[in-house]
Amino acid sequence: MRTDRPIPHYLPARLVAARYAMNIRSLDRWAEDDRLNFPQPVYLGRMRFWKVADLEAWERSRAGEVP
Repeated sequence: MRTDRPIPHYLPARLVAARYAMNIRSLDRWAEDDRLNFPQPVYLGRMRFWKVADLEAWERSRAGEVP
């Protein structure tokens, strides 16, 4: 099931990838890398969504880190 309707407070994978200026495969690697502590997605069927609050909390936790 594919939907273009937004789900309040959640972003689909393509928008999460765009948020961090990366492609979907890089997003997959981030989600699989335990060292990054990147939020895990919520699945609706085969589609992945990330809770915006989780992404914002992750961003705040990394704000002081040097790349």
